[in-house]
Amino acid sequence: MRLVLALGMAIAVLATACGHGHISPPPSPTTPTATPTSPQSLLDPHGNVTLYVANDSPSLPRVDISLVIDGQPILNRSLANRFAAHPKPLRLRLSSGRHLLEVTSLRGDAHLSERFSIDGKRWLSVAYFYNDGTSGTPEKRQFLFRSQAHPMLFD
Repeated sequence: MRLVLALGMAIAVLATACGHGHISPPPSPTTPTATPTSPQSLLDPHGNVTLYVANDSPSLPRVDISLVIDGQPILNRSLANRFAAHPKPLRLRLSSGRHLLEVTSLRGDAHLSERFSIDGKRWLSVAYFYNDGTSGTPEKRQFLFRSQAHPMLFD
C-alpha cells in the first residue's frame, strides 16, 4: 500500500514539474481568446507589446520575479530595485484577444494573476512593491499591473 501511495505521489510531482498538473479554467464563451503562441515567438524586438518589469520596493534591494504570459515563461530573474536600475523594456508579439499574465516572487512573497486584452499596440507595466515602514508609510507585499494604449511616462 505504501509503495502504491509513494508511486502515485511521485507521478503527481513529475506531472506538476513538467507543467501537466496545472489546470486552467476554460475561457468564457462570450470573450474572444488569443491564438496560442509558442515561447519562441513571444519575445520579438519588433513586437506590438512593450513590457516593463520593475522592483519598486524601498525595503527589498533585490527581489526574484518570475513572469509568465499564457503559460509561456517571459522572465525569471532577480531584479535590483528601480532606485539602482531603470527597467529595460521587453518587446513581445501577442495576438489580438485575451491573455493571462501571472507573476510571482518567492522572496518577495507576492503573486498576481491578471487578464488583459490586446488589440494593436500595448504598453504593460508590472511592478513589485513593498515598504516595511522604515522609509515612508508601510505597504503590503504586492505586484501592481498596468496596461495602456500609449507609452508609459518613463518610456
